[in-house]
This record gives sequence, C-alpha cells and structure tokens, in this order.
Amino acid sequence: MKDRIRQLWRSMPIRLAILLVALFAVVSLLSLAASYAVTQSSFEQTIRADLRQDLAGFRAAPNARAVALLVDAESREADPNRLILSYIGPDGRIYGNGAIAQDDEGFHIFSLNPERAQFSGDYLSLTDTLYGGLITVARSRAEIVALRDVFVNILLISLLPTVLIALSGG
Repeated sequence: MKDRIRQLWRSMPIRLAILLVALFAVVSLLSLAASYAVTQSSFEQTIRADLRQDLAGFRAAPNARAVALLVDAESREADPNRLILSYIGPDGRIYGNGAIAQDDEGFHIFSLNPERAQFSGDYLSLTDTLYGGLITVARSRAEIVALRDVFVNILLISLLPTVLIALSGG
C-alpha cells in the first residue's frame, strides 16, 4: 500500500493536481478574506454613520432638559442589546439606559436598570458634549460578529466542492 502511495506521489499529474487544489484553496481563501474585510468595513461605516445621525438628532434639542427627556424617551423604546443611550446632564444626573465607565481593562457599559448590571458584547460608540453635559450613543457590533460566522460557513461550503472538483479533475 505504501509503495502504491509513493508511486502515485511520484506521478507528475498527481502532483500537479495537488498543486492546483492548493492554488484554488489559497485563491478562494484570499478572495473570501478580502470580501469579509470589505463587508466588515462597510458595516462599521454604516454603524458610525448611524451614530453621527443619532447625535445630530439630539443636537437639534433646544436645551439640556430637552436632551435629557429625549434620551429617556428613546432609551425606553430601544433594545439595550442593540442601542445604548446615555446623557450625563450638567447637574451630573445620568439619563438613558446605560452608562459608560472606564477602568484598567477598558470601557464597560453598565445598565441603569437595577435588574441588569452590565451589557455584554462589543459596541461602537460616539460621545460628545452637549449643553454642558456628555451624551453617548453606542450601537452593538453583534451583526458584524455574526458576519464572521456566515463567512466561515461560506468558506467551508465553497472550499469543499472546489477541492473535490480540482482533485477529480486531476
């Protein structure tokens, strides 16, 4: 059996077939990785544009009290796993559904709901000063994280037939 495998390996068509399979696999990997990078970047740009638009909406409020009321109203309707709104008014009072704190490990988003201590997952956030207070809008990166799993599945589904076709062709 080993002699048969050695004899097959010495065969130029078999080596070429294996080389072609490796080449197809590398090209597929690189093209899918590039597609993933472009798609991920596009998603992040969309989220950042949404964050800027959210902040622009809050800037349209006439004063700090109006911003606080608007943040409270919108945060009650928002799913905190997707959107975090926080406004620290000029008086130091926190409005919204979350607050951002920083420690040695980085930034953490804490819930203002006593039943929930902290949010999990990654968020993109934008913070700005507004009427003497500090407003933060954060959107979840869950869709971007889920995109990675989709691309891995696409890779497996597309790479397996490519390898099999290239091997059978060889």
